[in-house]
Amino acid sequence: MRPGGAQAKKEIEMKGVWSMPSKYSEEGAYHIQYSFLKEAEYHCLLHSPIPVNCPVRLLHGMEDDIVSWHTSMQVADRVISKDVDVILRKHSDHRMKEKADLQLLVYTIDDLIDKLSTVVN
Repeated sequence: MRPGGAQAKKEIEMKGVWSMPSKYSEEGAYHIQYSFLKEAEYHCLLHSPIPVNCPVRLLHGMEDDIVSWHTSMQVADRVISKDVDVILRKHSDHRMKEKADLQLLVYTIDDLIDKLSTVVN
């Protein structure tokens, strides 16, 4: 939660909802229940090792204005798997919806399928 300051936090606690501005919403904001935010605090993963030991691929647009691409770097650092790749797309945003982004996603999935099928066989 990044509402900004103690006053904003107090307001969210009183109202019970946080209106997060977003260009991806028709209303111009997502309305997130405070109870959801409080529950999410119990599921934060970046404070300790993440017990995932399979191949991991993190694709992230560097122009993402919702989640910083640095978050993918933090996740990669915390995952215990030895097979972790972070793939950054310089001119992609949060949705990664351009044709080249989708092709990268498909290629990445195909590569993982090949890798996992050779492990199983």
